[in-house]
Amino acid sequence: MVFNTLVGADAGEQVVVLNKSGVAGTYFEVTVDGPAVSSLTGVHNAFPIGTTNTQRSIAINAAPGATDAAGAFDATVTIDNLDVTLQGGPGVGGNDANDLILVELNVYEPAVASFDKPLVAAVDGLAIGIGTTLLMHCDLAFASPGSLFKTPFLD
Repeated sequence: MVFNTLVGADAGEQVVVLNKSGVAGTYFEVTVDGPAVSSLTGVHNAFPIGTTNTQRSIAINAAPGATDAAGAFDATVTIDNLDVTLQGGPGVGGNDANDLILVELNVYEPAVASFDKPLVAAVDGLAIGIGTTLLMHCDLAFASPGSLFKTPFLD
């Protein structure tokens, strides 16, 4: 599960759906390690005995403050299935593997467009290649009468 966001922005949420078939009851425990939050944590009676073909959703999001600084962060949401069976039948219990949701949070710095003030450029002479390309990122560009603009990669 990957979240890509800008510094200070909400990373949004992604939903994990637990599915059940059969009539045995199921408890599960959700734990979170790292800069993530889950809509459910702790032990829950996910699917009572006798219910069939049901679903339970868990929303995953970046933890508060996780997007305050740029960087790449990892977290793990663990779902431990605690089986309960009808009439004392054998269950898998603690012998089953935990389901791990690996969460990757990539927080990026905003681009040039986030300047609070207008970006102004002045050209007096040659603007070739990147010199011309950079002008496209400016809010306003001034050029003297003797300026020459060339894009050799397009000419």
